[in-house]
Amino acid sequence: MLLVAPGSSNEQNVSQIDSSEFTLSTDAVIDFEESMYDVAFTPDGKHIATIRRHYSPEAFDLTLWSIEQRRKIERRSMPGKYDRAYFSYDGGTLALHTECEQQQQIVLFKTKNLRRAIRTVPVTDWPCSMRPDGQFVALTGDIGPGYDIRLISTERNVGDHALNLEEGIKKRPDGVLFSPTGWYFSAWYRHHRGTTHIWNLATQKHRQVPYYYPVFSHDSRMLSTTDIGGPQPQVHIWNAENGEELGSISVVGHWQDDYNLQVLAFGPKNNRLVTCFNHKTRDVVDGLVVAQYAEPVFAGSVIQAWDISSGRKIHERKLDDEYVLAANFKNDKCLVATRQALYKFDFEK
Repeated sequence: MLLVAPGSSNEQNVSQIDSSEFTLSTDAVIDFEESMYDVAFTPDGKHIATIRRHYSPEAFDLTLWSIEQRRKIERRSMPGKYDRAYFSYDGGTLALHTECEQQQQIVLFKTKNLRRAIRTVPVTDWPCSMRPDGQFVALTGDIGPGYDIRLISTERNVGDHALNLEEGIKKRPDGVLFSPTGWYFSAWYRHHRGTTHIWNLATQKHRQVPYYYPVFSHDSRMLSTTDIGGPQPQVHIWNAENGEELGSISVVGHWQDDYNLQVLAFGPKNNRLVTCFNHKTRDVVDGLVVAQYAEPVFAGSVIQAWDISSGRKIHERKLDDEYVLAANFKNDKCLVATRQALYKFDFEK
């Protein structure tokens, strides 16, 4: 099935790759200097936070970088085990989900000052997401037979409260996510081949679509989910308001048996979609045989860019000895962060 953007009647056959339409800068925008465990972009694409775990699992380094100036702004060491990082949509607030002395917690910072936390909130081990306005972090909490969405304030003098959903969450989700505009809230589950629930926060309308790992477009009108349980991995695109399927892409990687597929980002005009395969290998690393049940070693990544309106793959690029963590768009340029560096893709007009 070809992808058709909302309001588009352009349905073309999928063509061969035209690498002239999509180029990758040969030099990294930023060399992280060390191998990073995770990264988080500010939605405006101006900054990126990197996380480097210490040799001790009880500490990690948090570093904020300016992408435009290509330099490190601030770095600090944090106690505890790192889980996830979330920026507000304006990039002004950063939330860290950590575990310190066996206590799960959300640590909140203003991006301009990482030296002092705004607030530290003890939480249970539930998935969470930053509301786009940066005023609250949502996480699920156990309340008897169901699960409540609790909104944790990022300000000391503002009270916490519940995000009331007319059709509540019946069981603990594997992840939750606000859309960039704040119109929608989603919760997803990995069971079987996955399910994603979507709520319109203004009307309380609830929709359910198949598969999981949802990613919203920048204007919140479209949503992608990923199906990796079938014979061939697919990315499905949905209308976020009514749950109508707009199309799907069969994402064929270089490796059919041992891969890790993820959707990285929509383009800002809803005309591009970037996906990635991280190749896992368990055979031989630096001359040593890797145990069958050891943690997977990633030997390289394949980045694929798609034109959404036609379903056409416009570029594919392999990065040897790299592992892609995340991507974000700034205008028509796609920023791709690996464990080692930040690269920039240019969509040529």
